[in-house]
Amino acid sequence: MHPDVPRKIFEVILKKHNLPIITFHSLRHTSAALQISREIGVADISRRLGHGDISTTLNIYSYTFNSDNKKIIKEFNNIINIKTE
Repeated sequence: MHPDVPRKIFEVILKKHNLPIITFHSLRHTSAALQISREIGVADISRRLGHGDISTTLNIYSYTFNSDNKKIIKEFNNIINIKTE
């Protein structure tokens, strides 16, 4: 399979459902941020992302731990119908 195939399929799906065009890689960041918002352990998230060191995950996603961002993440979760406490 050519490396561009997954990206092209993803773009077709986004266009078909009238969703904003984002990069396929953005799904990785969205997934990590949503897991952090659900208070999944950072060590578990780091392993799932394949980071060799938990500090990599903390450096990249430290903005999600900011208390001001918790409200934004909660609202985003509500938009995509994820129940939050």
